Amino acid sequence: MKRLAFGLGFSVLMLSCRTTEPPTTTAIAVSTPAVTRLETPTVIQPTRLESASSAPTSTTTISVQQAITDLQAQRTSEGLKVNLPENILFDFDKAEIRPSAKPTLQKLSVLLKTYQTAPSEIHGHTDSKGSDDYNQGLSDRRAQAVKTYLVQNFQVNGDRLTPKGLGETQPIVPNAKPDGSDDPEGRQKNRRVEVIIRNTAP
Repeated sequence: MKRLAFGLGFSVLMLSCRTTEPPTTTAIAVSTPAVTRLETPTVIQPTRLESASSAPTSTTTISVQQAITDLQAQRTSEGLKVNLPENILFDFDKAEIRPSAKPTLQKLSVLLKTYQTAPSEIHGHTDSKGSDDYNQGLSDRRAQAVKTYLVQNFQVNGDRLTPKGLGETQPIVPNAKPDGSDDPEGRQKNRRVEVIIRNTAP
C-alpha cells in the first residue's frame, strides 16, 4: 500500500509540473509594437508636402518683369514699345524668322499675353538702301512674319495683332552722316521691327 500511495503521489506531482509551464509566445508579443512604430511617419510626411505645394508663388510677375528688362521695353504715350533689331529676327534682306530669334519672341509673347486686352501693332522698318517700293514690300513681309510666328508658336491671339510695313519712312536715326556719306551703323538701327502694345502707359 505504501508503494501504491507513493506512486500515485509522484504521478500527481509530475502532472502539476507540466501544466504550469509558461506558453512560448514571446515572438508574437514582440512583433506588435514594431508595426505601430512604422505607421507614424507615413501619416506626417504627406501632410508636410501638401502644405508646401499650396504656397503662392510670383513666377508670372517675375517673368513679365524679366521680359520687359531683357527686351528693353519702354513705356511711352503710345503704350509699351519694343524695338527688335533686324539682325535678331532676320538674315540680311530676308523675311523669314531666324531659329535663334525664338527666345526673344517668346519674351515678347509674355508681354502680349499679359496685356491680352490691349490692341497691338507690329511695324516693319527698313533703311534707305534700295527703292521705296522694294523696302515697303520687305517691311510688310517682315511685320507679317512676326505676327504669324507669335500666333503659331506661342498661341498669341492674332485678332489683336495688326502688322504694318512702313518701309524707310520712319527712321530713328539718320541713314547718312552729316557730310552726306553713308552711315552703316545708322542704317542698321533703322532696320527693325517695332511692337507697340497700346493702352499700357502709366
